[in-house]
Amino acid sequence: MPRPRTYAGRDIEVSFDMSKCIHARNCFLKLPHVFDPNQRPWVQPDNAPAEEIAAMIRTCPSGALTFTRHDGGTEELPTRINRVTLNENGPLALQGNLEVNGTACTRATLCRCGLSDNKPFCDGSHKDAGFNG
Repeated sequence: MPRPRTYAGRDIEVSFDMSKCIHARNCFLKLPHVFDPNQRPWVQPDNAPAEEIAAMIRTCPSGALTFTRHDGGTEELPTRINRVTLNENGPLALQGNLEVNGTACTRATLCRCGLSDNKPFCDGSHKDAGFNG
């Protein structure tokens, strides 16, 4: 399993864990000048203000993207109430003060179709399988 990659900027450091990514594309659609899969490296943390990047990362449903602030800004905190969202024909999206496979996290998407090669995390296998649930 690939290890998370870290991309250091002046004010914020972005980490990406490909094994958790469900390709929701929030990063690329919201901040294409920071997250561009056609560039190397594909994450450019100095191309936007740290708070803008942090706000976008908080919308990453899978938790594949995380951040560490170097500018004194607020780190990511879990939601006050744990939440589970049932995505139509897709994974369970969790937010809150979580522990999955012994690791603390604030966001995760869990497999519901049973086909993921990265259980309990969703790897997008439901799309190719035509999962209906």
